[in-house]
Amino acid sequence: MARMHQSTGTKPLLLIFPFGLLSHYLRCLILCRELRKYFEVRIAANADFTDFIRQEGIETFDCTDFNSAEVIKAVRKFNFSWLNSDLPEKIFAEQVRLIQDLKPVAVLGDHSPTLKMAAEKTGTVFISLINGYMSRHYRDHRPISRYHPAYKLLYWLPEHLRVRATVWGEAKAFRALHRSFNKIRTKEKLKSFNNYLEELEGDVTLICDLPCLFPQHRLPPGYYFAGPLFYDRGVNDKKQPLVMLHPKRTIIVSMGSSGEWIHAKFLNDVSYASFNVIAIGDGKRVLNASHINHVRFGNVHELFPQADLIICHGGNGTIYQAMLYNLPVLAFTTHCEQEWNMHALEKHGLGYRLDGINDEEQLRSIIAGAITRPEQNADKQISEAIHEAMNAMPGVIAKIAAGFRDKQPRFPASIKAGEMVKEMVTR
Repeated sequence: MARMHQSTGTKPLLLIFPFGLLSHYLRCLILCRELRKYFEVRIAANADFTDFIRQEGIETFDCTDFNSAEVIKAVRKFNFSWLNSDLPEKIFAEQVRLIQDLKPVAVLGDHSPTLKMAAEKTGTVFISLINGYMSRHYRDHRPISRYHPAYKLLYWLPEHLRVRATVWGEAKAFRALHRSFNKIRTKEKLKSFNNYLEELEGDVTLICDLPCLFPQHRLPPGYYFAGPLFYDRGVNDKKQPLVMLHPKRTIIVSMGSSGEWIHAKFLNDVSYASFNVIAIGDGKRVLNASHINHVRFGNVHELFPQADLIICHGGNGTIYQAMLYNLPVLAFTTHCEQEWNMHALEKHGLGYRLDGINDEEQLRSIIAGAITRPEQNADKQISEAIHEAMNAMPGVIAKIAAGFRDKQPRFPASIKAGEMVKEMVTR
């Protein structure tokens, strides 16, 4: 019997499951602008991000998810016990119920680790959105985090030995992370996989990075570079106009949804009154000196052209916003994925990590050097690559959407999702 796909209009239904951080929701909302041309799109409701979802005009659905704040807190300590609780199986079961009730033509997950299993269980196409460093085809190594217990041991090794030890250790860690998922897979009689990275791979996989920064080995069918996805709306609070004094240099500070503002507290010092300092999203006013300008949520195209330097947490969206406008990036990272972002920038001379630097004189020297650094060829090349990727993204989405008819998949329901996508990308 052919599987019927529910839709209230003329387009097939697509359900989107982002991880519960603002950065993940915002990049999914950017994708929605293109996806809604071909699908009826609904996104998992999250009370913290209702305004952003409403602004994009996207319908929502309710679904249990991991507590993102607790997950981030645990990940910083390399504590993954939350994966060994009964919560992953509960989330999986609810996702299965939702898919069976709403009958989407496909589901899209942005770091929703149980969604691949739910899609397989229901015979639904799974589209996965990942960072380049989370691909199992990543060609670079992921440096060991300075927050990892083994960091001090490996730090003194020659680089080639440190890399080998890190690659071996992370492979072991990814296998261990996946054990709880394989228990669910065994219980539900689903396919077995070897490690956590395979669980994040979709029938269609979108990489939201540039290949020149996050290189990949030869990618199999179904992989696409969607390019950087950063939110471009948000305006200054008109009740508190920005005071931009020229010819002062301008520093923008943004710690995203997972950074720690305490690291930037040194900017309260009176010596930084010689700069225009704009703090984006510092709700608790950690930066509270009279020379600090505050913006609740900034428009990249409004603020970044006026800037000379970005100080941030190393988040994916923020670093691409900076590089779009040829701005050097200094970062206080708080977990391993941000460190992997900054590793890519440091390799190209585009940024520098400030982790562990507490000496104020040293910080002033680094900031002065970054601001006065002459523009390099790499700056222009990366900026051009970002523009090209942004212009190409609608075509990538159109190519993926071409595998679906308005109301049903182009292929018989008896074809497995993986086989369906293979035919989609090779036809």
